[in-house]
Amino acid sequence: ASRAEERAILAEERASRAEERASRAETALARRRDEVVKLQHDDAVRVAKELRAERRRDSESLASTRAELARERDDHRRSKDALSSEVRSLSMKLAEAQTATTTAARRNMFVL
Repeated sequence: ASRAEERAILAEERASRAEERASRAETALARRRDEVVKLQHDDAVRVAKELRAERRRDSESLASTRAELARERDDHRRSKDALSSEVRSLSMKLAEAQTATTTAARRNMFVL
């Protein structure tokens, strides 16, 4: 009977140690899950920050490009206006020269 009792006590001790190991394993597993969740959260926060920074850089680049295009458009408009003004001036000078030439030719006809 004492052998049976010893075996029963040993079995209980083994069962108790097995429960302790299982409890430690569950605790370790829960800790690892918490670590994974924290890492996933940290990664999500990092990615969100990177995306916001990238979006800000893209917006700044777009604004810069738009400003540059507006400057080029204004420069083009000024150049076009200057050329149009020059063409009008030259057209008037040409008309004056043609009038003067026609007038001189008429005078010369009368002189002859």
